[in-house]
Amino acid sequence: MNLALFPPLGGSFTALQETGQLARFASSYLPRYAETFTRLVYGSYRDERLADFPSLHSTPQLTLLPNARRQNAHLYAWRMAGQHAAALATCQVSRVFQATGIVPAWQAKRRWRIPIVATYGYHYADLARRSGHTSRAVYYTLLEQLTLRRADAVIVTTAPIARYVQRFMPTDRVHLIPNGVNLRQFYPAAQLPEGPPTVAFLGRLSPEKNPQSLLAAAHRLQAATPLRLAFIGDGPLRDTLAQEAQRLGVDAHFYGTVSHDQLPELLRAANAFVLPSYSEGHPKALLEAMACGLPVVASDIPGNRSVVEPGANGLVFPPGDSAALAAQLAVALGDREQAHRLGRAAHAAIVQHYDLDNLVGREVALLVELAQAQRGSAAR
Repeated sequence: MNLALFPPLGGSFTALQETGQLARFASSYLPRYAETFTRLVYGSYRDERLADFPSLHSTPQLTLLPNARRQNAHLYAWRMAGQHAAALATCQVSRVFQATGIVPAWQAKRRWRIPIVATYGYHYADLARRSGHTSRAVYYTLLEQLTLRRADAVIVTTAPIARYVQRFMPTDRVHLIPNGVNLRQFYPAAQLPEGPPTVAFLGRLSPEKNPQSLLAAAHRLQAATPLRLAFIGDGPLRDTLAQEAQRLGVDAHFYGTVSHDQLPELLRAANAFVLPSYSEGHPKALLEAMACGLPVVASDIPGNRSVVEPGANGLVFPPGDSAALAAQLAVALGDREQAHRLGRAAHAAIVQHYDLDNLVGREVALLVELAQAQRGSAAR
């Protein structure tokens, strides 16, 4: 059996590498796919080569389909299946990693009856609309509806998203498989780090992630509680945040994009973790911080609340309220017994519900089920 892999619109191995996520994909997903499928075919939106990615060299079953003519991503999405017909026609199932990547998989299904397993992780159109990209929001709405009406199975990451998706497709085609954590990499530190407490943020430095709230909260706290901020990630707000930190006198370090295999060490060097976003799907950053046993403080939004149980395994605050964030952060940093209790409960929740090995196994089982059904149909 062969498996076709389709990234989000515009996605590529280069993009995964630039965001630090290639190591996660190469260590946790590719090996499980390769154990089960004879050939893996990856449709990239960039003109790239496997030779450029050493972490992928241990998967000889992998074939990369490049955008050799460097066509516009939106145009190429509609042409990919035709330009790589020889490779894609051999596949028995397609895996689409976000709804925005549905078009080439849909084209392959129309031509060769290849079933589709797609992820619907959050409302892509809503995020584009909030960011002021009206035309993009309209197009994403079309892609979302195409996914929900043409995919043979949709993987959702939270129960609220499952309820939304079930409005458009039969319940038995909706599969709740949350994001997970590699527990062999992400685990608590043996002892608390020394020195002034460090508060970590992990994510894109962009308006929807609201990192400026963390700066404002740290400024409120620093007179009574000297602390350091560790911003892990990059984005359009980086320079603005750095300038604001200097103006406020907040000790902030900006690590930029960090490879996924370096994240555990950085998280274990922190005393607490903050995710102040206005919008989240099922936040991997929050899961990874909790797996490392950190007391977490998160904005009170559906995506975060799907993971955090307030007062039991983490703390929440109204999104955008830096005063409330400062108050909760003071608890996480000032009450060691409370912080230790929250951290232990957070780690236990991840072990119980979000073990990535188990979750990828469920995904692979779903792919195999549809691939075998396709082979049986083709044989008749």
